[in-house]
Amino acid sequence: MKELKGGHKVPGGFYYHKGNWEITVVQGEKGTLPGNEETAWVRIPTLAMLVGAPVMGGLFVVFLPFLGFAMLFNHLGKKAAAGLRSAADEIGEAVGPQYQPGRATFTGKKKAKKEKKAEGEEKTEEGETEKPEETK
Repeated sequence: MKELKGGHKVPGGFYYHKGNWEITVVQGEKGTLPGNEETAWVRIPTLAMLVGAPVMGGLFVVFLPFLGFAMLFNHLGKKAAAGLRSAADEIGEAVGPQYQPGRATFTGKKKAKKEKKAEGEEKTEEGETEKPEETK
């Protein structure tokens, strides 16, 4: 098949644009193809269009319901995913640690020292240490 460029004079007939699946009709004996030099067109024989157009229309009618269901399920799936994502975010906030900028949390050492100190001695108000009284 010979490739024709947009803007050229061509004989009348059906022409197919490769880039965007467009079919245009050039009426009369001669006409000009739409577009510029970068636009590529291919001539389609009239007999092929007479047979191909009803076949393409029939395929469109047969597959249109499937396209509708596919679009419906796609929409419902996106809505369900958005709802699940929102629920997961809320659960993550509830069970996850709260972010507190500027707060340092080092675990283990200071807490263990404080507990050890509290068990061994008690401080009085004057700063002297006393041993806890043992109960008998």
